[in-house]
Amino acid sequence: MTQRTFKIILPAVFTCAFFALAASADAATYYIKPGGSGTASCLDGTTNACNFARAHALAANGDTLIWKGGTYNLSDSWPKMVITKTITMKAAPGETPVISAATYPIVGANAPSDNNWGQLLQISANNVVIDGLTIQDTGYRAGRNDLNIQSNYGIYSYNRSGTIIRNCTFRNMWHHAIALERGSGHLIENNRSEDSVNCFPDGACGGSWGATFHIVGTINSVIRGNSIIRSYGEGIHTINGASDTIIENNIIYDCYMNPIRIHSVKNQTVRNNLIYSTQLLSYTGQWGSGIGIGMERYRFTGTDGTIVYCDNYNSGHRIYGNRIAGYRFGINISTAGEGGWNSEHDAGLTARNCKMSNVKIFNNTVAMTYNSFQTPASLRISDNGKNRILSSVQFKNNLFWTNAPGDSVNTDPYPNPATFDYNLWNKIPPVNYMATRGTHDPGYPSYPSLSLSDYLAKSSGWNTITPGSLSAADFDLKATAANAIDKAGWLTTISSASGSGKSLSVADQYFSPGDIVRVQGRTANSRIVSVSGNSLIMEDDLSWTQGNGIALAFSGSAPDIGADEYIAGGGDTQAPAVPSGLAVR
Repeated sequence: MTQRTFKIILPAVFTCAFFALAASADAATYYIKPGGSGTASCLDGTTNACNFARAHALAANGDTLIWKGGTYNLSDSWPKMVITKTITMKAAPGETPVISAATYPIVGANAPSDNNWGQLLQISANNVVIDGLTIQDTGYRAGRNDLNIQSNYGIYSYNRSGTIIRNCTFRNMWHHAIALERGSGHLIENNRSEDSVNCFPDGACGGSWGATFHIVGTINSVIRGNSIIRSYGEGIHTINGASDTIIENNIIYDCYMNPIRIHSVKNQTVRNNLIYSTQLLSYTGQWGSGIGIGMERYRFTGTDGTIVYCDNYNSGHRIYGNRIAGYRFGINISTAGEGGWNSEHDAGLTARNCKMSNVKIFNNTVAMTYNSFQTPASLRISDNGKNRILSSVQFKNNLFWTNAPGDSVNTDPYPNPATFDYNLWNKIPPVNYMATRGTHDPGYPSYPSLSLSDYLAKSSGWNTITPGSLSAADFDLKATAANAIDKAGWLTTISSASGSGKSLSVADQYFSPGDIVRVQGRTANSRIVSVSGNSLIMEDDLSWTQGNGIALAFSGSAPDIGADEYIAGGGDTQAPAVPSGLAVR
């Protein structure tokens, strides 16, 4: 057996921005240091280093601002930093610049009158790069007990494009660490966030349900290689018209709500993420799910001009290669319109096209759903009786594992029309959930009494996971996992006439750029370079016969169930990790 390997294709918008800036031969570098001058030249990192305002005033589009190490305690002006030029802001090599709101006034004449601290860093230009900064301390401090602070963001951008935020650290943030609204071509990679959406000591969050990374209505954005640890809200939340987002290779654990949540969006690719909880909390409803998929009741203008909610903004998703453990629900699909408590969004609106449609959920491993107070389920599907649940949704090649006393699946209502097949459940789906049983699910009609350690590389300790200890390799299939190895189905078939080459078409589109695939009856693998409709362009030549199956790369006689195969002594090439350097500006 071999493991599936995914390489990343950089969206064209980033490549274009790179060449545009690289062409600027006159680009200058300015230096910033704590307590820097407001009048110096900013041309070195010692005596002539400046403060941010001075360096930004001197900079032109294409210039770089180097931040020296140390703590930058913010003054009374707000917003503290506004970037209005196409510049790169990065840490000096080997140094750690820390931008902190810890000393910002919280009481008295200089405290914000509107109880909103604003954003530590506001981006008001296109193609801005933020690299290697530490941003922290917008969270609770003694003396400030206001529970209505809603705008305390680390980095905020509205209707700008080409934003790149990488290699940054966020700590003790009250609301979003990063909030990007509208625009296109954003890249968030290799960042680390700890204690985002940090509640007050008494645990009251005042109705503030901020996500660590809040992505609203953007187009063609990538969120990859990040670590998100301990968040009261979501880890990554795409919402309200966002489309064509790739969320991949992130490690997210101990988020109180959904580590990944996609709502009222289109064409979201969520792949190869490691998601787990080490806390046995009492979650209810949508909260406490590894991946949440659904529809918020926010306004959209339909093609006929009618103001509606839904309007097909829950479609085209690809959810695969993810590893999930420790949450009440592994994958939670809810199309009732969460957000109904926001009555201003509901009055007089028409619900139209609210079904989740054209969605593929495949080759995921939900290793253990757990809750000490509520009944868990590996897969939950619910719309609160609205009868608009699924349309052309496929569940294939997933490994769903639930501990006692939970059910393998919990659906409301009967989940048709949807296709379930080649899924491995550790418990036979109950009779009232018969629609989730697939013809080719391994183990029917006599299901094996095996433990999770019989399937996965991690042999014990799934209920007592130490924070930071779980890796993607723990989810690898054991070489002895006979019920999962070579028991998965082909994701789709090749519709092109028999032949060979780099271009082919498939009957149903499961794939995304960067996927490694293999054709039935062949041993060669190839990476997908681009996808258009049902057409694939490959990096290497493949040969095929019309009607051959095609799946993510594997070894053996057929694809395997779950997110990973197992190689004794081998490295996990699909593990979520910080990607190696990519040539983006």
